Amino acid sequence: MLSNNVSQRLLEEDDIDLAKAFAQARALETAESQSLSYNHQHVSYNESCALHSPVSIDPSDYGKPDSNLAATIPKHPRSKYPAREALCRNCNKVGHFQRVCKSNPSDKRVVSCTKLQLSTVCTAAFSTSISKAVVQIIVNGNSLNALIDTGSSGSYICFDIAYKHCWHIYPSNFAISMASTNYTSVTQGHCLVTVYYRGNRYSSVKSSLLPNLCSDVLLGHDFLKQQHILISFGGSKSPFFLCSLTAAYVEPPTLFGSLSHLCKPIATKSQSSLDQKFLESELCHLLAGGIIEPSCSSWRAQVLATSNVNHKKRMVMDYSQTVHRFTYLDAYPLPRIDGLVEKISQYEIHTTLDLQRVYHKVPIREDEKQYTAFETCGNLYQFWRIPFGVTNGVACFQRLSNNITTKANSKNTFAYADNDTICGQNMSEHNINYGKFLNAAKE
Repeated sequence: MLSNNVSQRLLEEDDIDLAKAFAQARALETAESQSLSYNHQHVSYNESCALHSPVSIDPSDYGKPDSNLAATIPKHPRSKYPAREALCRNCNKVGHFQRVCKSNPSDKRVVSCTKLQLSTVCTAAFSTSISKAVVQIIVNGNSLNALIDTGSSGSYICFDIAYKHCWHIYPSNFAISMASTNYTSVTQGHCLVTVYYRGNRYSSVKSSLLPNLCSDVLLGHDFLKQQHILISFGGSKSPFFLCSLTAAYVEPPTLFGSLSHLCKPIATKSQSSLDQKFLESELCHLLAGGIIEPSCSSWRAQVLATSNVNHKKRMVMDYSQTVHRFTYLDAYPLPRIDGLVEKISQYEIHTTLDLQRVYHKVPIREDEKQYTAFETCGNLYQFWRIPFGVTNGVACFQRLSNNITTKANSKNTFAYADNDTICGQNMSEHNINYGKFLNAAKE
């Protein structure tokens, strides 16, 4: 039950059966929940925008009691009084309705109108704590504050700004994960804008629209990767560089080089999914990242939405009924973990590079893309890059990692799937080996 008041009302009945008690409890609980919703005064947006200054309201026109109403209501016991738990919207007191209230109304509409006028300001205010990373840029001829966000994969603009300047908004919506994965926000379309900054011109910059941004514009990796970025915070200590890898150039590996001679296209039966919104969001991410493309393949696998121990959802492809039935296992070996640990322990300094979503960074040969086709959201797509869940994906990537470490010509670098460890007996030796690994990855 919503509150103890419902239980108390039921106990006042002398003779009542279970069915009648259930019906009465449901009616009382519905009435109480509706009365609570009347707590907050609401003023429509159109009404608030029409008011340019606080206005006074005549109390005689608001919540005026009806003098003849008491004579028309028949007398009844206190236990059956319909407004016993009701909250008056005029005086905020419990026990009567607004239409019979004799108190002077409180002028709350003036406060609401004054507050809503502030919401028409379109320029977002940013906190002084992030002022070091905020710059002035020109977007479609308008001077705006831009936050340099090195943790964001995309660029975003405040929705109110795009709406105010009547920029063309393309329809799109997908979920954006915040710093805490418990919080997400959904985009409200995107714009293609022209950006000027310090004499440089950037055309057709795709910027998604988000409400309530901490700055007018947020510039992410898609914009920052076009130039060398250096942000000075004025610290007294020596500068340091973030440990990161540039994109390594690799030849597309043979993912389906050992197929059975009985191989034939299979299109599995379509299945309905309960996580349609999640799949649509993941599909937008894959298309935007250039990981998948529309397909005309004769193969068709189905997608599944699974969750790990942390209840985080993940989209996976079920190739067990399609190409996996005809794929021979690639027996390329993985290193023994205990052997790697023993070798690494012999060095004083080591750095481990953990590559994120590494499968989606390795391209697939053009003639093998058709085998990765899958269906979702009523369309057929295929992968440009190695998908998760394919039979020989681990073996292919281990072979590529070993090739990079071989090019580095360093016996102090060890690869295990998507983890690379660079070692050295001292910092100087470690830095030399690290530089060799980076150069090999670039080549």
